Amino acid sequence: MPTPPRPQPVALRIELLDVVPLVWRRVLVSNHWTLASLHRYLQWVMGWTDTHAHEFEVGASLVAPDWWIHESRLDADASHYCDERRVSVAAVVSELGVRGEFEYRYDMGDGWEHRIVIEPPQSSWANRDRRRVRPEGLRSESSQS
Repeated sequence: MPTPPRPQPVALRIELLDVVPLVWRRVLVSNHWTLASLHRYLQWVMGWTDTHAHEFEVGASLVAPDWWIHESRLDADASHYCDERRVSVAAVVSELGVRGEFEYRYDMGDGWEHRIVIEPPQSSWANRDRRRVRPEGLRSESSQS
């Protein structure tokens, strides 16, 4: 059985489109996350409340929750949809590459559109000062400067 790849950080820049001033966030996520996990994180990061439908547009594919795919089939051909639980951040990065862009749409009625840009990895991520925390909340002596 092949060994799964190690989790790697992926930097994303999220921009809420068509608003002034520009609202944006830069986040680090795991390449092991699914787009379902990324959706939940985007809801928190952007201050949304997860009360509306959403979908991602990645290349020529639409990626959405299963219930949204089923509902879309009622109106039109939904064969270009993929279940967000089956698409990983790693697969998106592999398809689009660094500096690639994809869209996240939330609340189809109000049309909140987000551009997500895959940013280049930074060498400083590997050298970050990782502070260990003891259960009591105190830093361990080995990590103190």
